[in-house]
Amino acid sequence: YHSARRYEFIVLIFVLLFFEYQWGSMLGLIKRKYLYLALGIFAISGIVWMLDITKIWCATWSIWQGHALWHILNGIAAYLMYLHYRKLFGSA
Repeated sequence: YHSARRYEFIVLIFVLLFFEYQWGSMLGLIKRKYLYLALGIFAISGIVWMLDITKIWCATWSIWQGHALWHILNGIAAYLMYLHYRKLFGSA
């Protein structure tokens, strides 16, 4: 069950990103640099997450852990998405 939940989360994210891309295309958005940066960082965080859950990069004794880096990268991606939507709705 736990491993299926992880992959369901990944599929859900990609479905939502697909709809975000389609919506932006319908609106004729050209400048999406924050969106693309967020997607790239989110993809990197997904790789880090997979390395962590498969115990390839999981050092519980160290301050540098894959899980911690996953949280940091997702925070950066969330901030970039905020900048994207702020620019999209004219607050920037």
